[in-house]
Formats: sequence, C-alpha cells, structure tokens
Amino acid sequence: MSPLKTALVIGATGAQGIPVVKSLVAGGQYAVRAFTRNPQSPDAQLILSFPNVSLFVGNSFNENDLRRAFQGVQFAYININGYVSGEKGELYWGIRTFEIAVQSGIEHYVWGSLDYSLKKGRFDEKFRCGHYDGKGKVADWLLAQAQSTNSTAISVLTSGPYMELLYEFMLPKKNSEGVYQFIAPLGDNGHIALIHLEDLGHYARWLFDNRKQASGLNLEVATEHVNWTALAKAFTRVTGKPAQYLDVSPQDYFDNHYPAGRKVVDRKIGSAVDKKDPTLQTWRENFGGFWNMWKYTGPNTGNITRDYGFMDRIHPARVRTVEEWMRKVGYDGEPRRLLKDWADGGIAVAGPTAAVKL
Repeated sequence: MSPLKTALVIGATGAQGIPVVKSLVAGGQYAVRAFTRNPQSPDAQLILSFPNVSLFVGNSFNENDLRRAFQGVQFAYININGYVSGEKGELYWGIRTFEIAVQSGIEHYVWGSLDYSLKKGRFDEKFRCGHYDGKGKVADWLLAQAQSTNSTAISVLTSGPYMELLYEFMLPKKNSEGVYQFIAPLGDNGHIALIHLEDLGHYARWLFDNRKQASGLNLEVATEHVNWTALAKAFTRVTGKPAQYLDVSPQDYFDNHYPAGRKVVDRKIGSAVDKKDPTLQTWRENFGGFWNMWKYTGPNTGNITRDYGFMDRIHPARVRTVEEWMRKVGYDGEPRRLLKDWADGGIAVAGPTAAVKL
C-alpha cells in the first residue's frame, strides 16, 4: 500500500482548521501535518486524536519554520489569522508562504480566504474590512500566478461568517422580558452568507479530491444568505423561545452591543504587530465595514453572492438553511466558545465555558 499524501494545514487548531483537518483525514486517504505554536493546547490535542494527524511545532511567521514544515508534504491548506498578523502582515505572509510552498514542491496549494469586501463594494470606503480584504487581496494575487508555475495547482476557498458564530459573536441577548434579541446594524434588508463549519471542511476536501477541476478555482461557499428578521423567526420555530431582530445604528451597536465589550472596540487589530502602525484598523472600523458589506447584500444579490447550485452538486448532503442547522446542532441561543482569538485574549462572552463541538 502506497503511503498517504500529506497536507500541511496552517491554522489547523482554529475554528476553521479543525473541521478541515477532520474532513481531510476521514476515510483514510490523506494524512495531515498540523502547524501549531502550542502542541499542548486542547485544540492541538483534539486534532492529534484524529487518525493520521501529526503536529508541527513552529511559528508560521518564520521562514525557516515554514521551509521545514513544507518538507515531505504534497498539499497545503493555508488559513492565516489576520487578527494576529493585521492586514499588512497577512498580505506579506500570504504571498511569502506561497513562494516558499512552490520552492518546496507543493503539488496543490489551497488558500483559505474571505470576500474582498472593498473590491466587491466598488471600492467604496464604507465597505473596507481589513480582515476580509487582506485575504481577498492575497486570493486575487494567487489566482493570477497560475501561469507562473506548472508544478503547483492553486485553489481558493472563500467562506464567510461561520454559522457557529451564533453561539458567540452573533449571540442573541436575552432581555428582561425573556425575549432573545438578535442585535445588528443590518437594516431591514441585509443578509449574511453564513457557512456551517462542518460543510466548510467538506468543501476543502473536495478541492484536494478534484485537483484538475479545482486548479485556478475560487470556490465561494455558504450555507444560506440569512436575513436577521428571518433568523429570529427560525429560532422561535426551533426552540419555542420568543425572539426578535433589533436593528441598531453602528454607533449604538459598538458602544452598547458589541459582543466583546465597549473596552475593545477602539483597539487596533493585529495582536502580533506594532499598534502604532497607522494602516491598522480598529475593531470598530473593521467591523463597521463588515456590517456594511452585509447590509448591502440581499437574498443572494448585492455585494456578496454565491452559486448554491454548484454547491448542491458537489455536496448534495450539505446543510441548506439556518433552521436546518439549528435543528441539527440543537441550537438554544446560549453562549459557547468558538474563536481562539477571543479565548486566547480573554475576550469571552458571559456564560458557560463549554466549547462549540467541531
């Protein structure tokens, strides 16, 4: 029996990386080398419990570590944490990591991306969202390199807000009357293209399974474009609990309803970079662009669209609605931990410490 082909996964212990690793090793066709800074972390130990997973300990922002990590592997799934690197750092490391991968003989390189919000909003500044735009700029650059390398297939997996963020960043607040309020500056007609993380892992696996079709492809995925009024109604149908969507102004949202608290909204994004860098956005600025992006997105119209028919063909068993997801996971509107950045930085929602099951 020939040895398994191995994929290096950067971002392996994050909310996206865990289902990607889990999907890749399911069925015994791939092995995974998971890049981590802390092999003793609960998330690193979780993925180590999966079959055919090994850990590589290093710093993904170090060229020597990257060169060692790429040795002896054939595939790569790269999801850089823009909350750590900042937008400018993600641009540098997004490009440099690919260059080193090609030099190392990687056969198929997949970049975990997000929508280039500023570009899809016709470069209107109100849509600037650094943690989206950094990934989207790198994705555009990568896909333009297809003619520059004959040895490495290049694919992009563009996702969006995880459906599981309804446990944390998009968690409803229960008011004094017992009504669960989904609070956001989305207006009446905004829609968010949410993605169920388990299905995201399936799409990553599909790219590696279908290298010829996936080469040069930007696979843009989502579960459903969700309107927040419809979200509240779905929540009530599933749980029997009263719920409503509360539309607020951006200022009211950041001053009074931002999930991580008022104290963080004017901090700069980029935990590993100089906070004096004038190119960094604050959380308020970054997520102001985030909410505007979705406020100007309709039911698969406007700024952000998806090809749901294509997703149905390559993943017929996918979850298709937020209500289906709620029933599948037993969603109850109570908080759970999901994002490593919040947990590592002590910015956690109030409530139990149980983690979202990935």
